[in-house]
Amino acid sequence: EEVSSEELFTLAQQSMRCIRWETWEGLINDGIDLFDKSPREDKKSTAEDKVKDTERPLYSYSEDVRENERVDFFISHSWDDDPKAKMAAIVRVVEKYNAEHQVLGMGLKKGGPTFWFDRVCIDQSKINDGLRVLPCNIMACNKMLILCGPEYSTRLWCVWEMCTLFALFDHYMDQLELEPVVPVKEEGGDKVAEGSYLVNKPPPTAALSLPAVSSEEKDPVQQCLEKLMTLELKDVKCYDPNEQRKIMNVIRDVGITKFEKCIHEMAENKLKQIEEEQRKEKRPSGRSSRSAVSSPCKLSEPGAVIFENPIVQKGLHMV
Repeated sequence: EEVSSEELFTLAQQSMRCIRWETWEGLINDGIDLFDKSPREDKKSTAEDKVKDTERPLYSYSEDVRENERVDFFISHSWDDDPKAKMAAIVRVVEKYNAEHQVLGMGLKKGGPTFWFDRVCIDQSKINDGLRVLPCNIMACNKMLILCGPEYSTRLWCVWEMCTLFALFDHYMDQLELEPVVPVKEEGGDKVAEGSYLVNKPPPTAALSLPAVSSEEKDPVQQCLEKLMTLELKDVKCYDPNEQRKIMNVIRDVGITKFEKCIHEMAENKLKQIEEEQRKEKRPSGRSSRSAVSSPCKLSEPGAVIFENPIVQKGLHMV
């Protein structure tokens, strides 16, 4: 179905949602893990989806974005990576976010940071509409939070989300935040993620820190970036062959070599940026050099300029 850019922009404004940390934290304390299965695996992830024994659908735990509000993080992740480890990563992100706001004298944000998370922010009964406005969802967030797990670089949707970010932002490096998804360890026969959140208890400070990495080991973010630096699209897959075909058709129009080069350069530049930040942290300094992120386009702005981007245009009608 042919839809104009203006119609898509209106749809994006009407459907943009987020989940607030206070809501997510409440779900964790109730024993509900939003990473436990993907919408594809959960055949009930529609308007009739049930959580526990209630009648409440997962979608209802997200809420409309408030007027003039920007979502803090767009979560980009692979459903194949360990759910407990990803939840631990989110907790660390929240702790760092709160600490940074206090250092900058901004105080704690009421309700905590906000997230765009596919499982709760897309109405699974209207999933095509949700995927069509994915570029606008990315644009409406301050940062893309990449959960760097072992499987991230193998999933085509993850790579496509990054490519969309590159197409939308001139200074996309400032929009990227990477958090390691630390492999689980075996504990009493059960898998427990390093830094996993303890249900019904606040996360102890020790649980939020990552395990020490020896000089011989590479941390998970570095491993993920190195995989992206050598990524070849022939090795990246979708669960659904039809989705893979559609995305690959768009990428072929853009140019496979150009697409791969974009991913390689992003990973290489981000790795250099991380290494430089680590060097700066070792130097004596009086104040943080980090500045607030600004974005060139917001949902509240008139027009549908983001849909006129050639890469975005090619991807609009693939779903």
